[in-house]
Amino acid sequence: MQAPGHSDSACGSSFQRQPCLSAADDSAGCRTIIALSFVTAVDNPLRFSNDEDIGAYFGLTPKQYRSGETDYQEGISRLGNSMTRVHLVQAATILLSSSRKWSTLRAWGIKVAKRRGFNRARIAVARKLAIVLHRMWVDKRAGFPLEQQDRR
Repeated sequence: MQAPGHSDSACGSSFQRQPCLSAADDSAGCRTIIALSFVTAVDNPLRFSNDEDIGAYFGLTPKQYRSGETDYQEGISRLGNSMTRVHLVQAATILLSSSRKWSTLRAWGIKVAKRRGFNRARIAVARKLAIVLHRMWVDKRAGFPLEQQDRR
């Protein structure tokens, strides 16, 4: 779902200036708006020492309640940037429901959906998608460099 008057082509100029977005645009279920949202929310990928921390940063991990002998998990914590979380969950939903292209992430998500239900699966896939995007950015893989190119 996109804001009225905004489209992937409207963000084209911002997208062209950000070389770190090119691989994110190619990854499964991830389009320009989602990639732009992810990169602007993370800002510096090196501040996360562990890839799994990115899921907690966007509030895609279970909320924990502990008191005395009581210990249980509730829904997701919903901390962090809500718009990026919405974008990641939408990308995961599209990847699981509308995409016909096979990917390891989609296959894993479908297994989770069969076992735990679609709603839990899409949150899990959104968390994995954030981890994959972060790892691609840190490793500078597939055109996802950390530094911006000099424009002279």
